[in-house]
This record gives sequence, structure tokens and C-alpha cells, in this order.
Amino acid sequence: MVERLFGNLHDCMALQRAHYSGETPSRWTREALLDSWAMQLRNAMHFVKGSNAQPTDIVAADFFSGERWRELRAGNETSGRPEMPDQGKLEQWIETQILHLRYELIHAAQDAKNWPLTAVTVQLGRDLQAFLDNVPREHVADDFAVRVQNALDSVR
Repeated sequence: MVERLFGNLHDCMALQRAHYSGETPSRWTREALLDSWAMQLRNAMHFVKGSNAQPTDIVAADFFSGERWRELRAGNETSGRPEMPDQGKLEQWIETQILHLRYELIHAAQDAKNWPLTAVTVQLGRDLQAFLDNVPREHVADDFAVRVQNALDSVR
């Protein structure tokens, strides 16, 4: 999930740079990458926050004892960094602007879709970094730490 989220962000930004360089990247490729990014973002937010989690959902809190994950997240929110946008608003934005078919989106200008991809992904990354830094290594795959850290470092 983390690798896909940050990989999609990287690919979206590469297409944006190509656009600014005068190239005309495929609109369909951009839309597919944006859709994939949005789905991965929604999954990552659910993993981190665990809002309305079902018993079979995998969430970050499952990897910690007691209230440890909530405490780690609370520490992140008071660390002086900008706060993550409200999850409910982000999910509504993803659903109505990206994943939901609507007639008005068919004719929308390409440049009208200026979503804060990097800002949102990087802000979520602070919680993912806290998870990586604190998760007991016996609860994750052997290559988990390297793979997630590489993904997180890709936008720094």
C-alpha cells in the first residue's frame, strides 16, 4: 500500500512535470494514476486512523498493545507539523471528485483538477513513518522496514 501510494504520487508528478515542459502526456494515464493514488490514499488513511474499522480490516492499531498507537499518533499531531486534513473531507473529495462518475467531470478542463497530491501524501507519511519507527519487527515482513522507508524517502 505505501509503495503504491508513493509510487503513484511519483508518477503523477512526473506527468505534471512533462506537462509543464510542453509535452502532452496522456490524459487517460493521468486519470488512471490519479484514481489509483486516491484509492491508495483512502486505504492508507483507513489503516492509520482505523475509523469505522470492521473486525477483518487491517489497521495500524492492531500491531500495538493497548493504546500505544493512539498515543504515537497524538504525539505526531502535536509535533508542530501541519495537521492532516480532515479524513471525512478528504474521503468525500476523493469520492466526488475522483472516483465517482459525474457528467460535469467529463467536460472539466484538465487543469481544473489541481489536487494537493504531494501535500496530502506527505502529511499522511508522518503517521506512516511513526508506524514504521515503532512497529515491533516481529509483526511485519523481513523487508518491510526497508521497503516502506524507501517509499517514504522518495518524496523528501
